[in-house]
Amino acid sequence: MQKTKSGFTIVELLIVIVVIGVLAAITVVAYNGIQNRGYEASVRSDAASNVKKMMLFQVDNSRFPGTLSELESAGLRFTKSAYAIFPQATVNVGFCLNGTYTDFALLVMAKSGQRYVISSTGSVSGYSGAATWNSTAATLAPVCTEMGMTNALTHGYSSSDTTTGPWRAWANG
Repeated sequence: MQKTKSGFTIVELLIVIVVIGVLAAITVVAYNGIQNRGYEASVRSDAASNVKKMMLFQVDNSRFPGTLSELESAGLRFTKSAYAIFPQATVNVGFCLNGTYTDFALLVMAKSGQRYVISSTGSVSGYSGAATWNSTAATLAPVCTEMGMTNALTHGYSSSDTTTGPWRAWANG
């Protein structure tokens, strides 16, 4: 009389563990991709609505906002959870003007790291320039200059802003 042992071998268990690990990795990558596309869609939607608000300001004032208080009165709104924050970026939203306040650019960085430029023409495009704006507010100037703007008016988020929280007042709409 011979007894047989039932159960799984170590090799069979390892194969199952590897398969589960591969499936988990695929799921995580797919989830992150979906989440990043959601962030980017939200940022592009914010851009479109904020351009309309800027155009309304221009109709009322014959120019775009040239001071922080004017920019704040324009009522820009951002879905803050979709934007990059410290330490990934200390500047996630920027506003540039030309010298005569007749042209502007809104620079935004989604949480996914994708950067967009929204111009006064209403176009939204990915930023492909050489300048970066993720370290300090001072880095906005080269980006604005690259786009033909002479005035880097402000930025929307800065980790050093301790008076109104990390988002600037003009970006709180």
